[in-house]
Amino acid sequence: MRTRYRSLVVLGVVVLGVVAMTAVTSAGTSKSSKSAAAPPAIPAKTIKFGFYPCCADTAVPIVGMKRGFFKDVGLTINPSDGQQFTQASQFLPAMQRKDFDIVTAFSTTWLSTLNSYGMDLPPAVLYDIYLGRDILVSPTSSVKSTDEYMKQGMSFKDAAAKAVSQLKGKDVYTDPFSGAQPPYYDVLLSYGGLTGKDLNFQFLDDDKILALSATPGRVEFAIPLSAPVLVAMIRGGYKPLIDMPGIIKNDPKSSQAAELLKETGNQTVMIQRELWEKDPDTVLRYASVVFRSIAYLKDKKTAAVGNKIVADTINAATGLKLIPADIGIIYTAVDPLFTWEQQGSTLWNPNSAYYAPKGYATAVQSLIDNKSLPEGSYDLKKFLVAQNVYTKLHGLQLQADKLFKTATKSKKANKALIAKAHKYYDWYDFLDAVRYLKAAMA
Repeated sequence: MRTRYRSLVVLGVVVLGVVAMTAVTSAGTSKSSKSAAAPPAIPAKTIKFGFYPCCADTAVPIVGMKRGFFKDVGLTINPSDGQQFTQASQFLPAMQRKDFDIVTAFSTTWLSTLNSYGMDLPPAVLYDIYLGRDILVSPTSSVKSTDEYMKQGMSFKDAAAKAVSQLKGKDVYTDPFSGAQPPYYDVLLSYGGLTGKDLNFQFLDDDKILALSATPGRVEFAIPLSAPVLVAMIRGGYKPLIDMPGIIKNDPKSSQAAELLKETGNQTVMIQRELWEKDPDTVLRYASVVFRSIAYLKDKKTAAVGNKIVADTINAATGLKLIPADIGIIYTAVDPLFTWEQQGSTLWNPNSAYYAPKGYATAVQSLIDNKSLPEGSYDLKKFLVAQNVYTKLHGLQLQADKLFKTATKSKKANKALIAKAHKYYDWYDFLDAVRYLKAAMA
């Protein structure tokens, strides 16, 4: 009897021990799983991307490719270094055929297609303004520039009028694509009472104009389209006969200055509309990489590396011999980039001279006036997906700011996920910053 009793006692102790251990293990597992929340997955996406490697602004996404920024947000670019177009006119038909998901493109060049397929190819990011509307004169020419006449005591308007009037009937070299982008060179020529019809245009690709200009006396006057060629020619001794920065500085209230400043968001991320409608998250992540690349190019600590990436890309494609400092000049003075932090106060600020909706409306009206676009009502709000992208990203940024404050005060929040959220936030990927913060507090 005692033996049986002792056995029952031992059995009871064992059972209770197993139950207790199970309970402890279960409790431990529950507590552990709660404190180690699984990070949110970022879906892998492939983007078919193309660009025309003529200019510093078109090449901005190359920085993101070379530095691995796209991979950081789950995006794979196909081909790995982007498809390089050999002519500026190729990107539009390529997108019309849906060969690519995204390209970098001059935003004003396809506005004349808004009555047909253009509305299906909206700009998703605007990120610069071109200040390189210059008419250059050869260092071997006897023609005086606006600046030189001003040094003789003339007012800017008188100096500009005298300088520009010298062009009447002259051979002027320019890229055939330059006439497709408003504001046209007529804005500069108007100071001398001239239009493009008063000049004898010689149409050549920018790189060929640059090569020709190496022969003294061969190219007296030129209107380059691309900033790299403009900078290269100035470095080679060419001087501005008249230029946009001079107009903005010396005649800021003129009709010419107002017209030039309407060219906002010159370079864009052009997308297939269906990409935005079906997969907006991918567009937001792509946009974040553009802003991260711009920040990399603007940061004094990394600008030299970024400028070299851009210079090497352009040189390999065009045969130019740009140095990183040239790219730095372009991004500073010729083709300044709008950072993420500047977007709200410039492109999307109704009180700014760079307000994109107004600039686009003016450009469209100009096309209607010159019969390049049929009269009609064009929904520019629908066209400018870039404004929606900015609004969504900004809203996510504000949401992340609030969540960071809440997470900081929470003792239960997962610190590792919060740290990851900070990383995405610093990369301008506010979408995933919010997703990680929510997971950290789940």
